[in-house]
Amino acid sequence: MNISKEINRIIKLYGDKVFIKNDIDKNTLTYSEFYNKSLEVLSFLRSKGIKPGDKILVNLDNSIEYLYLFFACLLGNYVLCPIDSEMKRDKIKDLEKIIKPKIKILNKNNVKFFKKKTKPITKEKSPYLIIFTSGTTGKPKGIKISNSSYIGSSISYSKLAGYDEHTNLLHFLPMYYNAGILNTFYSCFFSGSKITLIEKISALNIYYFWENIDNQKINSLHLTPE
Repeated sequence: MNISKEINRIIKLYGDKVFIKNDIDKNTLTYSEFYNKSLEVLSFLRSKGIKPGDKILVNLDNSIEYLYLFFACLLGNYVLCPIDSEMKRDKIKDLEKIIKPKIKILNKNNVKFFKKKTKPITKEKSPYLIIFTSGTTGKPKGIKISNSSYIGSSISYSKLAGYDEHTNLLHFLPMYYNAGILNTFYSCFFSGSKITLIEKISALNIYYFWENIDNQKINSLHLTPE
């Protein structure tokens, strides 16, 4: 699969369609707008001297900036290392020693947008993500995944789940967690679906779960064991 061609096909087909309704910041983004903002983040990362293959550690709460980072790293052949935003500081330091990131992004305000034109580089079968286990039974273990494998799995999942351009999916899963990336972000992008982004699910907002579904006119849920 040629990732660049597949991304261009999606943008050409769905460019003016709403991709994300961002209920956190109360705005919406079309497919083209999301793609262009991701390119601006890619320009910012390149300005920091980040080169293909370099690792970027991200420790953020759910936000649209997080999704820009995921896509910018895909376009720039960077290795994104998302970690639990509630992880204890000593564990984070241990992971930093293992990862040796080129840059750390610990606040969404650290994500900048440079309007300088930049071309994506998407070399197939390159390392793309290092996703860590929770570490509840010992030290967290990292799983390295290639871009081709991850995007291929996302497209396969979207077909199995029946996602299409009529799907409106509620995204409330943590974005450091695989189901909050593959199942509820990339699978939607590559199927022309719409994402409604709300705050990460928690004990405080679980009571508004069905109210959110009604208010946002959600027609697709992805439920996963936690």
